[in-house]
Amino acid sequence: MMPIERVPAKTDALRLADYVRSLPDFQVYTTMDGAYDHVGATVADAILQANRKYAVFVKPRVNRILREYPSARTTSAVLALLQNTETTAFLGVQDATRAARVEQVLALFASEAVETKTDLRDWLLQRDGGARLRTITGIGPKTADYF
Repeated sequence: MMPIERVPAKTDALRLADYVRSLPDFQVYTTMDGAYDHVGATVADAILQANRKYAVFVKPRVNRILREYPSARTTSAVLALLQNTETTAFLGVQDATRAARVEQVLALFASEAVETKTDLRDWLLQRDGGARLRTITGIGPKTADYF
């Protein structure tokens, strides 16, 4: 007599995945916004997103930063760039308050030796960076979490 193979029952997770895939407007994205290794774009993204429509205000500015300032990948590189470029021009906005906030975030990152996005992730997870970010006026829990 041949042994009968048991087919494992679908787990709740598999049933949920099947259901989501069956939805008519479900799409699989192969890239994510924010999935770039560029500190300048990351800081701009986080600071510009508050109270703004992402698709029409933030995303075009972040994409322009990625395109026009590809070397601004580290905190030091962004700070060096801002020695010769107004922060408002870098961001593509006239908002001096947001520009000042970007400068404060970059100064904090420099003082904490946060140079890359990997450093930023580690700093946020291991050294309570979120609490340090929230000491900057205008950065609350949502923006700190956004980083």
